Amino acid sequence: MPTITFDTQSLRTHRQQPLTFSLATLRRLSGDAQLFRISTTTSSTGLIAATAYHAAESTLGYRDFHYFLDEANLSAVLLTTPANQAAVERLFTYAKAHQLFSEH
Repeated sequence: MPTITFDTQSLRTHRQQPLTFSLATLRRLSGDAQLFRISTTTSSTGLIAATAYHAAESTLGYRDFHYFLDEANLSAVLLTTPANQAAVERLFTYAKAHQLFSEH
């Protein structure tokens, strides 16, 4: 089964790190391309696109922004790259085709 790899930046450590998982382990995908949660058989990860992250950061005050990140239970920022964009499209296409997608 194919794998998907995202280039991300951790919200906790601010280090760039790849996030790789097998599509066979995908159990649920919720959200949209800007803010989504991936649930696999072993973990759950919340990702926010870099554009949405920067928009929220510039719109909300410091406290509200960090409250938003905590409440949304986000793990990482999805870096803006063509490879990430293609991976997001593949992920959503797979999840919808296998009825693993939810908007909420």
